[in-house]
Amino acid sequence: MPLFVFFLSLFLTLPTLPVEGGRLGELPDGFRLSFSDEEKSVLLTKAREAHGRHRWDEAISLYRQALDLDPDLVEAWQGLGEALGKHGRWEEAEEVGRRALSLVTEKGDGRGRSAALNQLGAAAENLGNYFEARVLYQESLTIERRLGNEPAVARRLNSLGIIAWKLVHYGEAEDFYQQSIQIARRIGDESGVATTLMGLSTLAKDLGRYDEAERLYGESLEIRRRIGDEPGAAETLFSLAVLAKALGSRDQAILYAIEALEIYRRIESTQATDAERFLQNLSR
Repeated sequence: MPLFVFFLSLFLTLPTLPVEGGRLGELPDGFRLSFSDEEKSVLLTKAREAHGRHRWDEAISLYRQALDLDPDLVEAWQGLGEALGKHGRWEEAEEVGRRALSLVTEKGDGRGRSAALNQLGAAAENLGNYFEARVLYQESLTIERRLGNEPAVARRLNSLGIIAWKLVHYGEAEDFYQQSIQIARRIGDESGVATTLMGLSTLAKDLGRYDEAERLYGESLEIRRRIGDEPGAAETLFSLAVLAKALGSRDQAILYAIEALEIYRRIESTQATDAERFLQNLSR
């Protein structure tokens, strides 16, 4: 078949686009332009990278750009909600979480529903609505247990431990943390182990068990350094600095804070400001 005949036949198979007043009318069902798909993919990749490096302003902007191209992009809504929360904009994060929950419920996406409930739980928690947060985390936990998703089960148990700690239910908090860390250790989730060790450390500190708190922070730091979790390592170092200050070890607090600050600056984290302020207060 001559080449021009092939292209002519291909052109004739395309649907006729309606023209209204010199403009293209509404596209027929099943016909969609996909020129933005590549751009959407690039934006999501960049958003994930900024998210992972704790560059929240950049991540928020990129997620919003992706949603401008596709308002039904669940991953972007969920990423946006988390980034807004990390930025301290919890009212906006809650609104975004409700949008994500609505979308995944329409799609019948159980795992997505659990993620949205978890995000709403985090918003409620940080807005001081601890009892609401506990209900949301519990509902998410129920879904993850039904799905057999043990890493997520461990994370939800850790979140419930934090809520119990904030409600000053220390025994309940320790029980949730122990359940979480047992699962994380069994499945080899070192990041999950390190995260729960942070909760147990803070609990021990509040109960006046300072040696235990320091030891647990140290275990968390060792894991986070080993797995290359720089943001997590900086968080743990900063917690050690706060503990050292509380115990009157000013010089040690300065050393921990300086190391945390170096990491925060290297990864371009907005949390560098907190470390700088902490060091300024120590120098007075």
